[in-house]
Amino acid sequence: MSIFKYLKDSLSGIFYFFSLLSIINLILFSSTSFAQSFEDILYLNALLTALSLFFFFFRYHRWKSSYLDLKKAVERGDKTEHCLPKGDKLEMQLIRSIVEQKNEEMNLKVKSLQNNLHEINDYVSKWVHEIKLPISVCELIAEDSSSDFSVKASSELRQELERIKFLVNQVLYASRASSYSEDLFIEELNLERLVIDAAKRNSSFFIAKNIDLQLGNVNFNVLTDKKWTSYILDQIFNNACKYVGDNGRIAIYGMEDEKAVRLSIKDNGVGIAPSDIHRIFERGFTGNNGRRVAKSTGMGLYFSKKMAEKLGHDIAVSSEPECYTEFTLYFYKLSDYFNVSKMSH
Repeated sequence: MSIFKYLKDSLSGIFYFFSLLSIINLILFSSTSFAQSFEDILYLNALLTALSLFFFFFRYHRWKSSYLDLKKAVERGDKTEHCLPKGDKLEMQLIRSIVEQKNEEMNLKVKSLQNNLHEINDYVSKWVHEIKLPISVCELIAEDSSSDFSVKASSELRQELERIKFLVNQVLYASRASSYSEDLFIEELNLERLVIDAAKRNSSFFIAKNIDLQLGNVNFNVLTDKKWTSYILDQIFNNACKYVGDNGRIAIYGMEDEKAVRLSIKDNGVGIAPSDIHRIFERGFTGNNGRRVAKSTGMGLYFSKKMAEKLGHDIAVSSEPECYTEFTLYFYKLSDYFNVSKMSH
């Protein structure tokens, strides 16, 4: 928006002014004697030049004022709807019309994408509820004492059913992740109750490997959403069960300071390689353990991290190969909760 830019855009007008001034001077010089008219012609040139400079700078100021806010908004990447030039010039009207047209096109595309997402979410939700029926039937068969299944076969079937239920719920929550705000409900909840309920849901995995679950002090109240926090805890417990061997150990404990309540879940499994630990929250990343020890989609921890940030929480991991893996979930208190929540958006 410099004056040199405006000067360059106004070259045709400047050329017109000097051409007109030259013609006037030639006419005056040819019609009167040079000695008598020189001072008058010089005065006239100075007057016309000064007047033209005044209008030049006046128009430059109006031009700069009209487009400066729009230029700054474009440079910052901000919205431009409220910075459009408001004049009646043709180029200003065209700018407003183009922006309005592009906004309408974008709104139509966004609406179409939202409709497609809603259709997919509806389908996934219905599929999840329908698949639960045959799962329930299989559970009844596994629990039927008169069945021909052996105790071992029944136990294995029950464990696989739990695994299927876990994966089905994972699909359901993943389909809701993009529209989480529609059913998000932040309330004060007891962390110990959330942990115990999550441990009960995953109890078949603990029993199958005879895992020792050690529960420390987690009797804290936190601000969170019950469904999504339960989902995150399920993911961490399930992840621990995958990579902990038979007769393994999972320790759960909490700490509190002036900013947050911290929930730590530590297992003595295979650990995470240093080259993988910074990528485990990436979408689709499975790492060496996911390929070597257990089949993994690489989506569970990705959604856990995503939803923790959306809730205004945070989740971190530390590990030492062949020694331990520890996930820490941070529940920020009321004074810090809204600051962190705004940053996550």
